[in-house]
Amino acid sequence: MIYIGIALFCLLAVYFFMPRRAPALPLVRRINAGLYAAFGVFVAGIMLGFLHSGAWIFGGIAGALAIIAATGMEVVQPDRAGHMQFGRWVGVVDPGWHFPIAFISECCHRPGKDLTLDLGTMKVFTSRKTAITAKVTINYRLMPTDEDIKLACLRLPKNFTDAEVFFREAAESEVRSVLGKKDFGGLIPEQETLEKEMKEKIANDYKEWGFEVFGVKIRDFDEEVESEAERIRVQGLAQAQVRLEEAKAYQNNYPLAIATAVAALADGLSRMGGREKKKKKNGDGGQSENETDDAADQQNPLVSAAQDAAEALRGITGRRGRRRS
Repeated sequence: MIYIGIALFCLLAVYFFMPRRAPALPLVRRINAGLYAAFGVFVAGIMLGFLHSGAWIFGGIAGALAIIAATGMEVVQPDRAGHMQFGRWVGVVDPGWHFPIAFISECCHRPGKDLTLDLGTMKVFTSRKTAITAKVTINYRLMPTDEDIKLACLRLPKNFTDAEVFFREAAESEVRSVLGKKDFGGLIPEQETLEKEMKEKIANDYKEWGFEVFGVKIRDFDEEVESEAERIRVQGLAQAQVRLEEAKAYQNNYPLAIATAVAALADGLSRMGGREKKKKKNGDGGQSENETDDAADQQNPLVSAAQDAAEALRGITGRRGRRRS
């Protein structure tokens, strides 16, 4: 007799998923998959109770109540919801109680009230590469048509709390693109223009998800005056780290350190000799800068000797390294 209950449950499932013709009059659109499943469990329990033991009746009743409690959810106006079966769109449902079954017949719930997204204090770099901070607030809501709720259900996560990440990332990107075109002095006089431009850009992004933007507010502009000093400090720390790594390479390699120092001395003497020779030639009326530097290098024996010593020390260092390896 267990097979009779299973067969009855299958018939109810086929009836539920069977396509139906559109009714002549509009009916209340509900998701009753959970009720059908609960009814099948209840009937199966009754039949098994009469055929075998009365305990099956109580089991059927308890199972039916458990399914109803687990699947029931309420949609309260002005919120809206859509019906999804196996990930496919079925249609919009009416407010009230629904009984969807996870992964089979789901109810996609979306808030219908006005929503506010506070982006907090954002750090943006202006056209002059200076950092400013601004606080931006976005006001948006779900648009009224059935196509809009369809987009909101198909293109956003089921949990609307997770969907808010999409709205935040899109808004922050558009705010940076608008504020980054101006310098700090031009932001406050053109605040209304900037708000209008942000609204248009953000509205184009939100429209793909079935939402409209009806307000954008920018407040509390502030310029970080210390940004240039901070940039110089960070750059100095990076250069110091490079010098430290170079010093570690010379720590146990004295010939390499001496060769590097001699090469630096030769380079300094070369530049000094070139500047002096250029001054003399320019005073006499006449020679290009490249020709002056070449002549200075050829006529300065101290520079040539220093460069030869550096190359010799590098050769010694290289041979020692190969022997060790």
